[in-house]
Amino acid sequence: MEKLMIEMNAPLLAIQFPLDSLVGFLGAALLAFVLITLVASYLRFQDVLRLSEEPAEKDALTPLSLLQIKLAHFLTESGREKYAFCVVKGYLGGRGASVDARLRELLRADDYAVELEEGLYGLVIRCDREDVEPILIRLRDQLLREAGVVSTGLRLGVAMFPEDGATGRALLASADSALSGLEGEGFFGWYVPELDEEEGEGEEDSRLDDADDADEEEEDEGAGGGRLLDPLTGVLRDKVLSTYMHRRLNEFRLKKHPVALFCVGVDNMDQIQRFHGEAAHDALLAEVSQQLQLNLRSGDMIGRHEERGFLVLVGCGVEYMEAVAQRVCGAVQQAICRFEGKRLRTTVTVGISHYPAHGKNLHQLYVKGDKVVSYCRENDIRGYAVYAEQLHGRQKVLPAASIKATRR
Repeated sequence: MEKLMIEMNAPLLAIQFPLDSLVGFLGAALLAFVLITLVASYLRFQDVLRLSEEPAEKDALTPLSLLQIKLAHFLTESGREKYAFCVVKGYLGGRGASVDARLRELLRADDYAVELEEGLYGLVIRCDREDVEPILIRLRDQLLREAGVVSTGLRLGVAMFPEDGATGRALLASADSALSGLEGEGFFGWYVPELDEEEGEGEEDSRLDDADDADEEEEDEGAGGGRLLDPLTGVLRDKVLSTYMHRRLNEFRLKKHPVALFCVGVDNMDQIQRFHGEAAHDALLAEVSQQLQLNLRSGDMIGRHEERGFLVLVGCGVEYMEAVAQRVCGAVQQAICRFEGKRLRTTVTVGISHYPAHGKNLHQLYVKGDKVVSYCRENDIRGYAVYAEQLHGRQKVLPAASIKATRR
């Protein structure tokens, strides 16, 4: 014992406690530590039990929150891998474990489904637009046959990325809109953007008499689709042109197909209106629109832009776009519009920009195509021209108010 006491270090010797007292002190400290640990563990266990019995707080994850998180994941993956997907929201005609289990079996591993509330489901399906209908029909048939759902209860609203929204909230809102607007016998419906009818009527009032407006509105309602098509030219209205061209351009982008934007300006229309009147002006503009429709493919998208112009989205490569423009310009130049015994003729100026060489979105393509048209008119050049940075890059233009939506 004495030898052990001598070998202890100096600080411990300074305490002047005997060895048996030191051992007792360490034992007491160890016992206190064990007791404190046991008490703390017991109290923590009680807290866990209390939390498990309490109702979920407002900020806890809900099925909708989980769907939004999954949508964020899809958006991130889509931006990296360039694939499309759809958001489906609606009622499947039944609920329960059997419906949930069968639904998840029918979907692929990359897809997602969740019951948002009683009977209301949210689905995210990775697919192209043309594949949505076959997929939903297969889901419907399998659920009707194997899960005991009721066909009359099947109601689904569909929104497509990126055409119907670029964020998770926008896609869910579009799917809700499609679901609320579902009519007829179909069990699913696509999102259709709401149109500003009052503004469209205001444009017609500034151009036509009140009586003519009333007649045209009746004809449009009877024919269907009058809200989308311009009554004078028969192509997409200025107000909806940007929305539909965004969708079409995104389809080309996702499929990695080349596409060109033609900015078409109709020449000499001020002189036509001044010398021959507004009716002759409108008749000639309608003739130009007719020539565009006759000399472009059915898959090309044509819309009226401003008072005397058109925008055309043409699915073609760089090697073909000049041939298409030459055909259009030649057809318009040779066309004769007969109006009240007069033979009216005009030409068009076409500015061409190409995706992806001249822009990554509709706004960039439009600005460059519009620069070409402005440059040609300032220099009295008729016909068509493809955007060239060295020649047209410094051209100043004032984008029309109606095309501001291309800034998306």
